Order: sequence, then structure tokens, then C-alpha cells
Amino acid sequence: MQIRTRRAGLVLGSVVTTGVIVAVCSGPANAAVGANSTAYGIAVRNVVGVVSIPPTPQSIFPPGSNESSVPLDLGSLGKVGVLNADTSGNTTTGQSTAFASAADVALLEQKPSLPAISADAVSATCTDTAPNTPTGSTTLTNATLGGTTVLDVKPAANDVVVNVSGVAKVILNQQSLSNGKLTVNAIHIILGSNGSLGDIVIGHVTCGPNVPTAVGDAFSFQQLPFILAGLGVLVLVGFGVRAGARRVRGAA
Repeated sequence: MQIRTRRAGLVLGSVVTTGVIVAVCSGPANAAVGANSTAYGIAVRNVVGVVSIPPTPQSIFPPGSNESSVPLDLGSLGKVGVLNADTSGNTTTGQSTAFASAADVALLEQKPSLPAISADAVSATCTDTAPNTPTGSTTLTNATLGGTTVLDVKPAANDVVVNVSGVAKVILNQQSLSNGKLTVNAIHIILGSNGSLGDIVIGHVTCGPNVPTAVGDAFSFQQLPFILAGLGVLVLVGFGVRAGARRVRGAA
């Protein structure tokens, strides 16, 4: 009977030890999603005679926000009204969206060599939900080119409406997809050869890539009370095993 008691104590200690090891090494598997998006109303770079304007206003997800700015006077380039930028998303589902707009757009009216561009409103949008390919579009409200040519409300992707070699290139609904990320520029004006005289973007958005990635099991501090309790039981059982062994030796 004494020998059986000793063996039972050893078995119990082994079981508790195993339980503690499992508690420390195992944890619920999680998933991380790379959801991201950006948006801004306008950006002006390196235009001669005009101070460069950084992305304004700008919104980035995460965390996401709704931003706006007052009308801007662009000097000889023209002017734009109220600008908006908005991003949002969900890092659990992998969904992200971006929206940018500009009101009362009037560009290049003081540039006789270039056709003026005007619109009551210009906007770009982008949406992505993992694992789907992101989609985007541009909307032009009452937009004209040169004061007479009516522009499409929903221009096709990468619609080049002006292309004067070495002078200017104007692209509507410019879209590019790279590494799962979609970029949309509602209006992109490139001055000079490859932008040597400046670059103007009205309504810029990006979204993606939003691909869920598995995260391996890891220690969680939420498990700490259970682990400590298990260690406490293990210590007590260990003392019990040693005491039982002494009693067996003493009886022998």
C-alpha cells in the first residue's frame, strides 16, 4: 500500500506538470489583417512660380479620419474650393475605403497654351475587401475642358484628355495597381516633359493590400492567472510526493 501511494503521487505530479506546459505553450490562434488606405484633396509639386502644396487635407487609415480644408488660391494655376479626405476600414475583415474630393475646381484658365479645366466637384474613391482586388472610380460634376468640351461624369480609367508633348499631359481617373494596392488620381496634370515643370493632383486615394495573415500561437498575459495557479498546484504536489517518499522510506 505504501508503494502504491508513492507511485500515485508521482503520476499526479506528472499530470499537473503536463497541464502547466500546455497552458504556457498553447494559446488561441489570431489573425492580423493589413488593411490600409490614404486620401488627400490636392498636392502641387515643383510648379514654377507656385509654392509646392503637400497633400492637403490628408487622411490615413489606420486610424482613419474625415478631414477638410478651406478653398485654396493656386495663383496662375487657378483655384479649388473646399477639399475633403476621408479613410476608414476594419482590420478584422480586411476592408478599407478612401474618398477625396474638391469643389469649385478651376485650373489653367490663365495659361493660354493649355485648355482650362473646370468642375463643380471632383472626387475619387477606392474600396478594398480582402481577398478581393480593390476597385476605384472618379466622378466629375459639370466638368468641362477648354470651356466647351463636356467631360464624362464617370471617365474611363486612365483617360488622357490633353497630351501636348513636352508641354502638358492631363489624365482623368488615373489608376494603377501595384502589389495589391490601387491608386486613383481623379485629375492628374503633368507639366513639361515627365513633370519637369510641375505636377498637380486633384483627388487622390489608395487602398489595400488587405490580406489576412495567420499569426502563430503565442503566450498571452490573459493566461497568466491560470499558469500561476497551475504552478502552485505543481509545487504543492511536489512537496506531497517528497513527503510521501520520506514516509515510505521511514516505514521501510
